[in-house]
Amino acid sequence: KKKSSKSSKKDGDKKSKKSSKKSSSSSSSSSSSRPWKEGPTKKTLVLPRSTSVGDVLSQSKSKLRMKSKPVRCFYVDKSSGSGGGLEVDLSGNLGGVEDGATLYVTSHVIP
Repeated sequence: KKKSSKSSKKDGDKKSKKSSKKSSSSSSSSSSSRPWKEGPTKKTLVLPRSTSVGDVLSQSKSKLRMKSKPVRCFYVDKSSGSGGGLEVDLSGNLGGVEDGATLYVTSHVIP
């Protein structure tokens, strides 16, 4: 009987830890002022600079398992001086993108 009471105390501690983790993560994600959300799916792809944006969009639908068709490919320039960085839409090919840059692909259209 003593063993069962100890295990119930441990279960209560686990539940309280899980609830505190959920509350801290939800508050950090709601502070973003962007109209789009950064999704949970992240893939590392090595692409040649000659890759067209159309090819990136078509590959991203299958690689990221997106439900809707991706329509926008951009990266966030953090050296622009503004708080969160400047969103730079890509057109043509990836020739102007720095090595190691994070590209974002979204189905969200800017009005």
